[in-house]
Amino acid sequence: MLPLPFQGMWLKDDYPLLVDALRTADAVIVAAPTYFLGANGLLKMVLDRGIGLHHHIDGLWGKPSVGVAIAGIIGKEGQALLDVQRFLKLTLTDMKKSVVVYGALPGEVFMNAENEAVARELGRALFSATSPKDGPHCPLCGGDTFRFIDETQVRCMLCSNSGRMRMEGGKIQFMIEKSDHDLFLTKANVLDHSAWLKGMKDKFRQHKDALSSIAATYQHEGAWIKPPKKRRSENAREEE
Repeated sequence: MLPLPFQGMWLKDDYPLLVDALRTADAVIVAAPTYFLGANGLLKMVLDRGIGLHHHIDGLWGKPSVGVAIAGIIGKEGQALLDVQRFLKLTLTDMKKSVVVYGALPGEVFMNAENEAVARELGRALFSATSPKDGPHCPLCGGDTFRFIDETQVRCMLCSNSGRMRMEGGKIQFMIEKSDHDLFLTKANVLDHSAWLKGMKDKFRQHKDALSSIAATYQHEGAWIKPPKKRRSENAREEE
């Protein structure tokens, strides 16, 4: 049996409704709670089907957006803000600003007057010209989360491009270079990545026998956990 992405199966859910809402919106605001140091998994579930967004690039590209990660404990947002930023970039929007706010209970964030000011700032940013980003950031995508590979080499965790860091005038500077395969920096990048994904599907079809043979060698390794078989209800049997 082919893996799910190659079975040509259509999932009957609200995904088309979501894509249409993104496509027709004047702007996009994404707020996500932090669950165990990361944003709610719904964002990733949408992005896992993100190739469908490429069909609507003209309606999505450059749409203004802002993002909010909400954490219940100060400093314990983990990668939640990065998850929100990634969602906005990979849904092809123009991310104007993104922030973290704190509040564990529904509505608690606005018990803090400072967060009301943050909300107003986000609202103004949404339909304003993009302002130069403060603080250390990736010069390509504006990301502010990095993996340190060695003493000077770093990788931006938003656009996944690599480069070097240095101290200049008492400030950290990141020199990040474009790669041969970027996902969202330009409209052309998006179209090229979409073509690559489709090409990989064709490549799988060409080599599926060899790939299946490789996978089969591991089929009986370890313990496989399988869900119990569903029992038909009495009503279902009666209908038959």
